[in-house]
Amino acid sequence: MRYAILGAVLLLMLAVGCAESTPTATPQPAPTATSLPPTATPTMEPEPEPEPTQEPTATSVPPTATPTMEPEPTEATAAFTLTDATGEVLTFETRPERAACLTEICADIMAEIGLEPVAVNDPLSSDPRFFGSKAEEFQLIGGSFFEPNLEDIAASEPDLVFGLGGVHDGLRDALRPIAPLYIVNPASYEDSIGYLRDVGALMGRSAEAEEAVERFLAKLEDYKARSPKDRSALVMFGSDVNFGIDTEGALTGGMLAEVTDYPWPVQPAEQGGHGPGSTQYSLEGVLSVDPDVIFVQTLAFPGFQPPPLSEQLADNPLWSELKAVQNGEVHEVSFSLWSTGRGTRSLGFVLDEAMLLLYPDVFGDPASSALSLTDATGEVLTFETRPERAACLTEICADIMAEIGLEPVAVNDPLSSDPRFFGSKAEEFQLIGGSFFEPNLEDIAASEPDLVFGLGGVHDGLRDALRPIAPLYIVNPASYEDSIGYLRDVGALMGRADEAEEAVERFLAKLEDYKSRSPKDRSALVMFGSDVNFGIDTEGALTGGMLAEVTDYPWPVQPSEQGGHGPGSTQYSLEGVLSVDPDVIFVQTLAFPGFQPPPLSEQLKENPLWSELKAVQNGEVHEVSFSLWSTGRGTRSLGFVLDEAMLLLYPDVFGE
Repeated sequence: MRYAILGAVLLLMLAVGCAESTPTATPQPAPTATSLPPTATPTMEPEPEPEPTQEPTATSVPPTATPTMEPEPTEATAAFTLTDATGEVLTFETRPERAACLTEICADIMAEIGLEPVAVNDPLSSDPRFFGSKAEEFQLIGGSFFEPNLEDIAASEPDLVFGLGGVHDGLRDALRPIAPLYIVNPASYEDSIGYLRDVGALMGRSAEAEEAVERFLAKLEDYKARSPKDRSALVMFGSDVNFGIDTEGALTGGMLAEVTDYPWPVQPAEQGGHGPGSTQYSLEGVLSVDPDVIFVQTLAFPGFQPPPLSEQLADNPLWSELKAVQNGEVHEVSFSLWSTGRGTRSLGFVLDEAMLLLYPDVFGDPASSALSLTDATGEVLTFETRPERAACLTEICADIMAEIGLEPVAVNDPLSSDPRFFGSKAEEFQLIGGSFFEPNLEDIAASEPDLVFGLGGVHDGLRDALRPIAPLYIVNPASYEDSIGYLRDVGALMGRADEAEEAVERFLAKLEDYKSRSPKDRSALVMFGSDVNFGIDTEGALTGGMLAEVTDYPWPVQPSEQGGHGPGSTQYSLEGVLSVDPDVIFVQTLAFPGFQPPPLSEQLKENPLWSELKAVQNGEVHEVSFSLWSTGRGTRSLGFVLDEAMLLLYPDVFGE
């Protein structure tokens, strides 16, 4: 009972803070914003805490969400608009790129669309499943959740600030000289999807947003399809006897109601909750239903760290009468993830945790249970036993197998012959004939695989033809975080989670070492192709984006990328290269069986502009392996690329 008063105050604060906002629809054009701050608010410290994984992809399309994204601007309008949960219309002359997060769904959305916030005041972003080690570099916004420090926000130079309805609405005028305030207030996962799509469209990341939507919906549909739905659950939060619950009208409660028995209808007058659909409750009310499983979240913040809620409630004699308590089915979960994350990535992790605890025999890891994996297209692959024999139609497959200590049963790529992957064992691998685009199905079948790896946009059409042979797992990494995700997912599926995690740690340690020691004072470019029909990696490409973290890489994402070998790569011109004139150029020659042209750097000599480049004049053009630099795509390949690139860029720092 000693936490009752503090708990009551907390719940009252949250009730006032997070109650649903009333739309005001006062269209107010907001500036594009990067100016100096107004007054600073009192500074307390940030908020709660998180946990760690990563995951796959989609099937259905959700209902429309509350927020509404205005149509894509035309030349006539030349502006981008977004309407928030209060009805405020935000107008931008150019696409916003720098988001400051006063609420955790902001970090969730940024992670889903492949961007990073410029400032945060929440613990969610430190969960490595969102931004990995990059979160350590994010600027922190001081003050409290309710009164964030405006000077810290201004210092991050955002062009968009995310706030929560009922909490941050009053900051709009103070933030106006800094950046537009975008108020969100999701009451359902459909709302969360709506915000994700709207922000993705505004920030030029519609494709990434849609992929994230599909991943979440695929996961939800898979759990709905396979859940027995014969166990009742409850989500509780708070402190001591002043606690609340999520009804089926709450964001998390409503989602769980789709995958299990959730017998907590919306209350006539909800109060004391952390959002729409949550309400104060009593142990008598909980005991009258007596759920099988209870998920409890302890309310804590800097300066107030009480014991877990389940321990506080143990002082109440009614608590011990609950069958969930008697059966050891009370589970402490993260308040940050389960209640304040609110985005599709957070909700996906909540589903994973909840379903494993509710139905361990179905969603756990015993040999008898079905194992599943969702690929980049949203296809859910299900296995009765762990797959052990992988056939590789794309090189990241060989990379992943090497990282987790297995060998592919068949390959159609040159990467596996690099002795740094499998040594002399690669000589024994069965080769898959045909071309990269049309591999020989008989060769695949002859290798008797139980899993086939394919590349998105290339092998999708082979799914039906391969179905009698083995499931097709489509991958399409656009960043090294994606590569890490595939490695972890496949490692978990194939019983090699520890090996996968060790490989992830090796790669991230190498990347961090190069980042910390690199002078970052030389500009670089990655080129690929043949003759004048060549392309480049922008900083939105897998290799280009990684190099942008360790050196100057002045090649921003193009408005309309095309002609590349993957997301973020694009066709280019020598005029464009000369206008930047990089210090070092890495060139990859496109070749395949039957077509072995001279190195790209030799082909480009025919163009008089080539000799004007200082990299050419200074002998800083380096031919590198297309297989390793562009099509390897896995953590081992990327590690070798870093080693090669940093030695050539900074021999005085990273040489012998």
